[in-house]
Amino acid sequence: MAAAADRNDVLVRVALAHVLTDYAVGHPESDAARRAVDMASEAVGIGPRDAAALVVLAQAYRAAGRSDEAEKTARVARQVAPAYAAQVLGSLGLGTGTAP
Repeated sequence: MAAAADRNDVLVRVALAHVLTDYAVGHPESDAARRAVDMASEAVGIGPRDAAALVVLAQAYRAAGRSDEAEKTARVARQVAPAYAAQVLGSLGLGTGTAP
């Protein structure tokens, strides 16, 4: 319902994707990881250079087992906001490396 409240609100989608990603980590049998990727992808679609949207998409990809896409998205996030991306993605092993 929250996502439908404002179809153009990046922050709502980022927050929901984050919650779904956290849930997916503890409940791998659920469809939460797929839903997190969908929600985060919507956020990036609204704000393609929004660092928070890119970071949560990288995290959602990682939770969904899509490591290549997670790393690719993390590189873009590092280009947009290097310090923020390194801080947030570092614990996933996605915050280091050089941008393409």
